[in-house]
Amino acid sequence: MSRVFVAFVRSRGVLLSLATLAFALLGFVPLFGGPGYEYALGAGLLVSPMVAVSTAFHAARGEKSWFDKILDGIRGAVLVSVLCVALTLAHGFRVGMCDALSGLYDVALGPLCGFSMAAIGGASMGAVVCGRKRARFFGVLLAIAMVLASAGSSLARFVTSPIIFAFDTFIGYFSGTLYDTVIDTGSSWLTFRVGSLCTAVAVLSFAHWRKHSKRGALGLGALAAIGSVAIAANGPKLGHFQTTDTIQRELGGFARGSRCDVVYPAGTRPDKVDLLVRDCDEEVFAVEQKFGAKGPDRLTAFFFTDTAQKKRLMGAADTYIAKPWRREVYLQVGDYPHPVLGHEIAHVVAGAYAPGPFHVAGKLGGALSNPGLIEGMAVAGSPDDDELTDEQWAKAMLDLGILPPMKSIFSMSFLGQNSSKAYTLAGAFVSWSMSTFGKDKVRAWYGGADIEALTGKNWDTLDAAFREHVKRLKVVPAAMSLAKSKFDRPGIFGRKCPHVIDAVRREADQCRERYDVDKAEGLYAKALALDPHDVASELARATIHLRFKDRGVGIVELSSLSTREPLLPIWHERAKDALADAAARSGDGESASALYKALAEGTVDEDLGRTYEVKAELARSVDGRRVLQLLLIGFERRYPETPLGALGVARFAAQGSPLGRYLLMRQLVLQGLYADALAVDVKSTELTVRIRREYVRLTAVAGCVGHDAAAITRAKAMLVDSSGAFADSAGGRRESLESLLSRCGRPLMVGYAF
Repeated sequence: MSRVFVAFVRSRGVLLSLATLAFALLGFVPLFGGPGYEYALGAGLLVSPMVAVSTAFHAARGEKSWFDKILDGIRGAVLVSVLCVALTLAHGFRVGMCDALSGLYDVALGPLCGFSMAAIGGASMGAVVCGRKRARFFGVLLAIAMVLASAGSSLARFVTSPIIFAFDTFIGYFSGTLYDTVIDTGSSWLTFRVGSLCTAVAVLSFAHWRKHSKRGALGLGALAAIGSVAIAANGPKLGHFQTTDTIQRELGGFARGSRCDVVYPAGTRPDKVDLLVRDCDEEVFAVEQKFGAKGPDRLTAFFFTDTAQKKRLMGAADTYIAKPWRREVYLQVGDYPHPVLGHEIAHVVAGAYAPGPFHVAGKLGGALSNPGLIEGMAVAGSPDDDELTDEQWAKAMLDLGILPPMKSIFSMSFLGQNSSKAYTLAGAFVSWSMSTFGKDKVRAWYGGADIEALTGKNWDTLDAAFREHVKRLKVVPAAMSLAKSKFDRPGIFGRKCPHVIDAVRREADQCRERYDVDKAEGLYAKALALDPHDVASELARATIHLRFKDRGVGIVELSSLSTREPLLPIWHERAKDALADAAARSGDGESASALYKALAEGTVDEDLGRTYEVKAELARSVDGRRVLQLLLIGFERRYPETPLGALGVARFAAQGSPLGRYLLMRQLVLQGLYADALAVDVKSTELTVRIRREYVRLTAVAGCVGHDAAAITRAKAMLVDSSGAFADSAGGRRESLESLLSRCGRPLMVGYAF
């Protein structure tokens, strides 16, 4: 066995051949086509260990000094680096460059530095065993152990702290999540590589001193070693890693509930802190009721100020995270009820049923995780407030012909799907399984049992039964276009340049909001040059023309987008909305109102549809249009501002308008003035059905926060009224509101018995 191993790594040609093959194949994955974050990570992961092993193998034999062996290894690393750059550029020219300069920066700091560090480390490992029996074999083992130890330190931080990102000496930078498309390490990546450089200089200097006995080399090595240790010791300050303590110190706030410990940003209003704690406690109870079993006695919820702070401290920006083995969830501060707190808590509660070290679903105690079941359990455990239920969305996908086999959702192919589609279908199937086979079997499935053995049905039979179930559900025709927009689009692995395009568009949006419209327009043009099908950038650029530059050009571009095929209907809708806004701002209320009404009638999206209905009503009168501009659409060269919008709403409500009173109630709830909101006399029967549904939700939220039994009773009555606002509701919004009302006003119990 050892002879085969030695023969395999004997020639450096093997290293070059394997590296070339890895670099070449990597670039054929769309997301990896050309220099960038993914290519850098993939190259480091695949090839850096090869460099370390090959260098250690050759350094373990021969009479050369340690210093010369390191130099030989670096020469090999340089050759591999040249191959890496050449092939990633070749792929970039083949598919089109995203951002060559930024991509090469990622490649330089990632695999190119990593190859050199692997060569230095491998040569050192080989030199340690040189002259001993079976030196090459043990040198290779030490090189492998070195790479694994480095990766293991990152894994240890992942397991023992909230962070999900990693900077690795040999492999490079791992951002931690698939779904945050904007990758921005700030200065952390550069300072980490300064630490690598100090380490490299220290090793080379000591090796040079060993060969030539020059004190200058020894002094330089000592200084470099001190620099390396200093940078490592200041890792949290430099953003290289964080610990639970450093995150808790920076956030600064702590509160304890009956089931939840809440860590929050210091300076958060006391009443908001109380709501965060209460929301967490109530969600634990609600999820346990949904699953039919008790979760852990306590969990910790970390709430960050915003996405930027959350990204910097633990690695995820727009993605919410839970670590069931730590019984922790990580989110941004939000209003009561928090939109995703229940979902993340469901991960932790479900973890109580998974016996492995990470308490997640999958084989071998969760070591081979099942992401579809992990996310499906959370989606089913805490339903969102979409107009349709997850099973109704599955029905829409079935009718559109885009419903994949359910077995594929509960495998690693889950990660290659459009995230909205994968999460929704996983939740739909788990919910159906709970109602069909019982919660105990679903919990057992999550705990590692085989679903086919538990149900006595193979996957083909399960898939057919699920399809037959959703086929019987009713979905309004308008849901089809929204379903196609949400679910019939590629996942991140099927997109070209997602990180670069999304980063450029985000910067453009920020410039637009600062009224730096010339720079914003240039950035949108840059995004479109990278991807001519980036409709979001095209729409934003047209809106800039409409509001700040040439109104006629903006009208023409938006009119084109509103009818262009084969764009998804959601883009037609957004273009028409922008045109209606323009009509309202110019004083043409009748035309604007008609456009808004048509949009409201054509969408099943509850929030968008309600917004269109509000706009349609406001556009009909002079006073209403003033509120519309102050609150929602702004003026020709000025965006809406919350304080002005609130003043406009208050004035409109004082005139006795039912819509004005509803808007006033909504503003009061958004500002946390719940008792004042309930005191507003809203004549809900004079509102549209969608607006009435939101009025019921606002009543429920305000009643729950204020422990107002009368308001809670009123909300429950309106929810079940056979002739009320929810009579024709598709089910998703009703399901979410029922969940809220079932948990509010109930005394919390630490030891609930199931």
